[in-house]
Amino acid sequence: MKHRLIIYFLGLSLTATGQLGGDRAHGFLAIPHTARQAILGGSAISAGDAENVQLYQENPANLDSVSDNRFLLTYNNYIADLNSGLFYYAKHIKGIGTFGAGFTFMNYGTFTRTADNGDILGEFSANDNLFTLGYGRSFDSLWVLGANIKFIYGNYADVSQTAIAVDLAAGYRSRDRTFAANLLIKNAGRPLARNSLDERERLPFEINAGVSKRIAKAPFRFHLQWMQAQQWNLSTSDPDAKKKTKTDPDTGEEKFRTFTADNIMRHIVFGSDILLGKAAYLTVAYNYRRKAELGSEARSGLAGFSFGLGIQIKRIGFHYALGGYHPSGNAHYFALTTNINEYIR
Repeated sequence: MKHRLIIYFLGLSLTATGQLGGDRAHGFLAIPHTARQAILGGSAISAGDAENVQLYQENPANLDSVSDNRFLLTYNNYIADLNSGLFYYAKHIKGIGTFGAGFTFMNYGTFTRTADNGDILGEFSANDNLFTLGYGRSFDSLWVLGANIKFIYGNYADVSQTAIAVDLAAGYRSRDRTFAANLLIKNAGRPLARNSLDERERLPFEINAGVSKRIAKAPFRFHLQWMQAQQWNLSTSDPDAKKKTKTDPDTGEEKFRTFTADNIMRHIVFGSDILLGKAAYLTVAYNYRRKAELGSEARSGLAGFSFGLGIQIKRIGFHYALGGYHPSGNAHYFALTTNINEYIR
């Protein structure tokens, strides 16, 4: 049990807030739950595509009139056989906007319950659940705004916890749809009750931004994402990572932090699509922070890299992503997408 949980929470550190310490609740809110998010390094905030239902839960600014009646079903297998899934549906109402609703579950498995002396007392399970309501609307075909309200419930053995959060998103789309830019304020909220230590934990709050550009007359689209804008220093080896100043150990003088290439790179995720017509794509992305925090000096494996593909066969889209986390294992993401309007015409 301990081994599984250690590996899992290491994985969470890639996309969570970067803040040290154990004051964060519902860390599953910070990890990808669709193949498209996973392919692009953990977040798809750079993408601006109202026809891709995989984008709606993370970025409600992608909800638009063409999102009407689109449906998503995902299954994800993480390191140590932790599992999650997502159901999502979008509906456009003319003159009002586009609404979306989704349910996400995260199953951590069944564990052995023991007494302090090691006696086995039975078993217990642990899981997190998320219900999302989203709304998006476009203005003059270029600017888009969106918002989510999230209801979170977690059950861990005899302990349960609930929380509420909101996401706010804004985006820009060029008229020819070859360029997109997005800004997302994510997981602004708190648990509704204090924990067993009478502390009110915080959710994995993030501010993320991204841009994507498709090359004219070429089958390539490039993605650039700036993650965790709310916190400059993302180094996990620095106990004062949150501070804007640092104390000199010799003089005790407070000094402003200097910019470093390493820390800049921890904020950046690169990605590229190869567009194989309108029905298929291949994608590769690189997350430097993931490589820096989880890669082994002796053998880094695929840590930091993610790969994936998608293909549309008649009315159903099939999507797969491989997320490289650690030399000891990777995560696999599967998604099915469809437009219900195709069945009722």
